[in-house]
Parts: sequence; C-alpha cells; structure tokens
Amino acid sequence: MGFNSIDDLVSEMSNGKTSRTDWNKVTSGTAALVAGTYNDLSQFGGTPVAAAYPGAALVAQTPMDQGAGTTPSFGLWHGGNVSPDTKHLINIGAYATAATAVPAVLHLIDIVMYYPGIPLNSTTQQVMINSNTFTASSSSGLLLTHTNDFGSTVSTITTVKFTTTTTLPTGLNTTDTFYLVRQTSTTSKVSTSIANAIAGTFIAFTDAGTGTHTLTVTPNRYADGASLRMALIATNTTTTSVSTPVQDNTATTGTEYINQAGATKQFGAAVNLTGFGTNIPLQSRIVHSTTAANGYGPSLPLAAGDTGIRRLRTYRLSTAYTGASVAAAVLYRPIATIPIVTTAVAGERNLVMQLPSLPRIYDGACLSHLALWGQNAATNSSIMGYIDTAWG
Repeated sequence: MGFNSIDDLVSEMSNGKTSRTDWNKVTSGTAALVAGTYNDLSQFGGTPVAAAYPGAALVAQTPMDQGAGTTPSFGLWHGGNVSPDTKHLINIGAYATAATAVPAVLHLIDIVMYYPGIPLNSTTQQVMINSNTFTASSSSGLLLTHTNDFGSTVSTITTVKFTTTTTLPTGLNTTDTFYLVRQTSTTSKVSTSIANAIAGTFIAFTDAGTGTHTLTVTPNRYADGASLRMALIATNTTTTSVSTPVQDNTATTGTEYINQAGATKQFGAAVNLTGFGTNIPLQSRIVHSTTAANGYGPSLPLAAGDTGIRRLRTYRLSTAYTGASVAAAVLYRPIATIPIVTTAVAGERNLVMQLPSLPRIYDGACLSHLALWGQNAATNSSIMGYIDTAWG
C-alpha cells in the first residue's frame, strides 16, 4: 500500500487518514545534562508520561503504542493500527525554550524491545531471559503457563514465536509471530494480531500438543532484527558511581548478542562507560555516550558486517560502577533525525517534499526520542515537538 503520487497522498489525508501528535518534555536531574552525550527523553516528565522501562529484571519486553490493553505506553501516539494500509512519517519538528538546550540533535526512534534491571555495579555475567518453556490448556481459560513475566505496567502484550520438540497445540505454528496477552505473571492468552490482542480475541486451544514447547520473545517490527541498534540506558540515579566501567566483549563469558542472521556475536569494539561524579545526573543517560576514548553514542557498535541485532543474550562489565546503578538494554530502530539550532525556533523536516523518504511507522510502534546535547543543557529545560503521519 502507501502512496503512488502526491495527489494520492493528498486524497488519503483529505479522507481522514492522518494523525498529528504534539509532545513536550522537561529535563530533570541534579545538574545540567552533559555536552556531547545522549539522554533518553522518554524518562523525563511531560507528554507522554515518564517511564523508566518497567518489567522484571533481565526479562525481554516488547512495548507498543498501546500498553496495557487500551492504556497508552510511554511512546508517542501516531494514529493507531491501520493495516492493511501502511503508515508513514510525513513531517517532524522540535524546538526548545531554553538557550542552554540548544544546539541539540534529536533522533526519533521506535523502541522495539528492551531488557530492564541490568545491574551496572556487578562484574557477574547477566543472562537475558528471552525464552520459556510452556504448557497450554483449553480447560483452564485458553492459557499458556510459563515461568517468567514478559508483561509490564506499560505493555501487557508480548510478541513471540513458538517452537516444539514434537507438535504444538492446535492454532499455533512455528512460522508466524503471535501475541501473548498477560493474564498473571506466569500465564498468558494468545492472539494472532495486535488488533486481536487489544480486542481480547484469543486462540481457542483444543489440545495441549505433544512434546516440549518453547516461546521466544521476538521483535514484531523489523523482521529478524534488521536495522535494529542497541543502547544501554540508565534507569536510576546514583551519586556514588565514580569509577569508569568497561564493557566485556569476550566471547562466551562477556557481552553477546544475536545478529540479524541468528549468529551469536560480540560488539565490535572495546566500550568504556562514562564515569559519573556526584554532580552528574544518571537516570536517562546513554551510559556509553561520552566524549572520551572508546565511548559510543547513541548505539553500541555492532560486529563488522552485521546490520542488526535480533536480541541480547548476555551482558557483562569487566569493571563495574561502585554505586547501585541500573540500566535497560534498549533495542530500537532509527526513524528520523532533526537538529534544534536556535532557541524558540523550530527545527523542521518535511519528509515528502524536502527530504522525500516517508519512513514507515508500523502498527504498534513505540516512538520516542534520544537527544544529543551541543552544550550542557540546564535541568528543567523544556523541549517540545510534533510528528505528522499519514496512511494509505
């Protein structure tokens, strides 16, 4: 679908197939945000509301624009589900009211998956929880029963694929992506689409299958992790982290991810996490974004030849923070970039005529922003903006 001409785009928009969303955020912390580093705007107060990547520690989460049923998540609203049409970003803009918040560069991203609760004050290898075995029952409310809680306060819907040693329950297969809808911390019902998950339409099992069944959390957007990147984002504030941690990329015992082809890889370079003093706010910081050597932002460097990351397998620091620091590993897809140059003057991009690209916004996309500061951005600085989408 989409648009085959400007006339077609105008016609679709004239028929109501368009959405406008304005957003605003106010930076917070105990001191100015640091020039040359990145922060995650989703953790600041405003609209959408702040959220610090909730969920059970190390357990994969797949946020969507609709969180708990019809409750919005921390992502930007972009018009709802439009399938079989396809939705596209047509305009984006942003501006700041504080002189100390400019210049800055904002990256609009789609948060596809994250792993909360990664401790940064430990040198123990942390194993991410991407899979569980499960049992299925038609006699107990069409439920799957599993070990870990893949839902959270911002998203009770989790995208998964199934495998089995023998035969899956009727209605499931090993090919399609399915949607778990959280019922309790260890039980879920299953839908065949986002729309069905939100509406409460579930697969009616007629048998439990045979053999051992496994569910694996997977991106429901950007198949196989193609074009996805990962950032490690602090989700709490500590005033005692004065060491400079080092990410361990050693095979097997260090930090490993699954690439777009399903191979186990290590990140492509030594990575130093920034050292934090008592006057530097930690929460919302991309901790590997630094102007020092071996610092990277906004994403960690993939291994040579890799084009995406399907899931994180393990995380380990060879040197850890001294304070009780916690982070989320966030897998995201870059959508668009916009600079803010002058106070109270909007940076704007028209993605139809000015930069004809029309980035696709998938059903369920959890849109947010990462911000790179050109100077120390004062706390309580207001940043605002908008996105326009259209579909056809």
